[in-house]
Amino acid sequence: MIIGLFQSSVSAKSVLKSYRYDYNPYYDSSMNFHGYRYKDIPEWSHYYSYSEYKVGGGWNYARYEVLNLYSGGY
Repeated sequence: MIIGLFQSSVSAKSVLKSYRYDYNPYYDSSMNFHGYRYKDIPEWSHYYSYSEYKVGGGWNYARYEVLNLYSGGY
């Protein structure tokens, strides 16, 4: 009996999954980009869309988080 083991090699790439930034309405400006998070996804996956959520702020700014979406549920 011969048993073969197959090892698949899937290429991966690192992509920007999410980040946060502050928006100041007085200056009408986005600033203080931070909280960058990266994720390894398969090479065949591609950028699909993004979602943006308000996650906090203060009296003179609003903080938002941007979540990048990739094909294949990544």
